[in-house]
Amino acid sequence: MAEINKRKRPAAAILGFLIILFTVIGIVTTIVGAVNLVKTVFDDSDDYIEYERAIYPVVMFDPVPFSDIRAADGSMLLQSSMWAVLLNEDTNKYALDDIGFMLIPSIDLDVWCKKMFGDAVVLEHATIDRDMTSFYYDEVAKMYHVPINAQVIHYRPKVREVIKNGDELILTVDYLSPMSVASDIFKQDEEPIPDKTMYYILKKTESGNVITAVKFSPDDNSDYTSEDESSEPVSSEAVSSVEASSDASSEE
Repeated sequence: MAEINKRKRPAAAILGFLIILFTVIGIVTTIVGAVNLVKTVFDDSDDYIEYERAIYPVVMFDPVPFSDIRAADGSMLLQSSMWAVLLNEDTNKYALDDIGFMLIPSIDLDVWCKKMFGDAVVLEHATIDRDMTSFYYDEVAKMYHVPINAQVIHYRPKVREVIKNGDELILTVDYLSPMSVASDIFKQDEEPIPDKTMYYILKKTESGNVITAVKFSPDDNSDYTSEDESSEPVSSEAVSSVEASSDASSEE
């Protein structure tokens, strides 16, 4: 009988060891799964890309800061709405005039203006002149004549932080110019150095997030009347390529 008990002890020890081993494996697996779940819940990379796309047409023109969208510069609102159309709509659908310019209805700008700024803004349609580019507005036909290869001075946004406060979102936005991106192109392990950092206030609405303010700091409630200098001019095609690279870097 004693001999039988001695034989059973090694088997019992092995069985006990296996039970402990599988228990430890189960605990580790549970912890790893929980960590991955937390990472998934708090991974805002997709949201950041969407925020960057939403504010891109505004950041492009380095707008004068404003604490209320109703105090924003009207020409900036008009230009941003135009570039929202050019960046988001299928421009192949637009007819061409006699000299090959796209004919873009003013109502398309109104639609994108509402998407970006909400109902508080009503565009005053007029010819858009900026640097060497002019978008002629035909008041009778309510059409803009837009060059297919337009030139634009622009920054690219990089959302660094998002703070949620009730129905408001406070975005910390780095402004990346074409020069800042080019200067760091060979530094693969480093982010481009931003020219400046601004704060965008977005408000949640039933139709989406709308821009309500652009500030030097989250607590700045001042409205300004003079613009800072912007970056180098690039083509509309370059804008699209830069946007694509922004998406790729954000996904990494």
